[in-house]
Amino acid sequence: MPVRHDVLVLGGGPAGCVLASRLSEDEERTVCLVEAGPDYGSPDAWPAELLDPGGIPETHQWDPDECPFTPLRAKVLGGCSTHNACILVWDDELSELEPFRDRALATIAPEPFFYRDEEVTPWFAAVAAAARDGGLEPAMGPWNIREGVRWNAAFAYLEPARERENLTIRADAYAERVVFDGDRANGAVVSGQTVEADAVIVSAGAFGSPRILLRSGIDAGSNLQDHVSAKLVFETTDALRTETPMPFAGGLVKTPDLHLLPIVHRHGTSAHITVALLRPESRGRVTLDSIEHRLLSDERDRLALDEGLEFARHLAEHDAVQALGRPIAPSTDDAVGIYFHPVGTCSETVDDALRVRGVENLYVCDASVFATIPRANTHLPTLALAERLADSLQPNANSGVSRTPEPGSRA
Repeated sequence: MPVRHDVLVLGGGPAGCVLASRLSEDEERTVCLVEAGPDYGSPDAWPAELLDPGGIPETHQWDPDECPFTPLRAKVLGGCSTHNACILVWDDELSELEPFRDRALATIAPEPFFYRDEEVTPWFAAVAAAARDGGLEPAMGPWNIREGVRWNAAFAYLEPARERENLTIRADAYAERVVFDGDRANGAVVSGQTVEADAVIVSAGAFGSPRILLRSGIDAGSNLQDHVSAKLVFETTDALRTETPMPFAGGLVKTPDLHLLPIVHRHGTSAHITVALLRPESRGRVTLDSIEHRLLSDERDRLALDEGLEFARHLAEHDAVQALGRPIAPSTDDAVGIYFHPVGTCSETVDDALRVRGVENLYVCDASVFATIPRANTHLPTLALAERLADSLQPNANSGVSRTPEPGSRA
C-alpha cells in the first residue's frame, strides 16, 4: 500500500522546516517533510563548514553547472539557511507579515546576536566609518548565530520537533512531481515512490518549486528576480592581511535602494564591497533545464547599479578605507553577479492564500511566491511567510494572529 500522510511538504529549506515543525504541533496530524539533501541530525553531528558562520560553505550544493553565478543553492536539510551570511534583514513594506516576522525571529534567533564595534573586522570597521561620515548607520545584526554556530532553520525549527511520532523527515529523497485525482492534489512521487497526502505544500525554493510544478503539468517559472549585484574589488595593504582568520563579513550598509556589503578574505588577502540593487526591474525565467536570470536586461538596472558602484567608490576615498586597500575599477558587466535571493517564479501560479490556482489542496510556500522581491535578504521574510501559511492551516489555532491572508500579501 502507498505511504500516506495528512500533509506532505516537498522541500526542506527554511520554509519547509517552518511548515513541518508548526503543522506537526497538532499531534493528530501526520506530516512528512521531503528533502533532497542529507539530514545530519543534532547540531553536534553537522559538518564544520556548515556550522561556521565566518564563511560561505562551498559544499552541499546542487548542480554547479546550472547557474553561472555563485553562491549556488544548498542541498541539505535547512536549505540556504545552512549557507547564508546569517544576517537577518527586514523590508518594512511587508507590513502584513510583521506579526509572523516576530514569531520567526524569536525562533531562528531566540538570543539575537549583534557584533560589537570591537568585534568586527578592520575592513568592515573602515567601510562603516566611511558610511557613518556620509550619514548612514551600518547594520551589525541581528544574526542567526548562536554560540558561534550558524543556527539554521533545521536547528531552530526541526530539532525540537524530531521526537514527534507524527513527523517524518525523509532526507536524500527527491521530489519528482505532484500527483492528482482530477483537480485535487493527493500526493507526490518521491524517489520513484508515490506518497499520498490530503494536502501537498511545495517548498523547494525559487528554482526547485517551479520545476516540481512544471514536471506536474502546471505552468510556472516566470517572473524570476534576484538582487543583481556588482563588486568593487580592492587590492589590500599589509595593514589588512593577517595570519589569524577573521569573519568574512560584519554587517552591511543600507540605503533605500541598495545594500553594500564589505567582504574580506579571511586572511585579508583580498576584499571587496558588494553593491546589491534591492528592487531590480529585470525579469528572468526558470525552466526544467535552465535558469535565465536576464540580469540588466532592463536598462534601469544598469543605471542604478552604476550609481551604486559610484557610491562605493566614494566610500573607498575615505582615509580609513584607503589605509586597507585601493579599488580596482572593472566595468559593471565584468563585476555583475547576484546576491542569491531568487524570488518570484511561482508568484503567477498561486493566489494570495498561496494555493495553486485551479487545484485543490496544493500550496506553494517559499521565496518563489513573492511577486516583487523584498528590499531585504529573503531569509527572514520567507520564514515569516511560512509561519503565516502554517497558521492559516491551523483551524483551531489560538495564536492571536489573524489566519486570513491579506490581498497582495505576496508582494
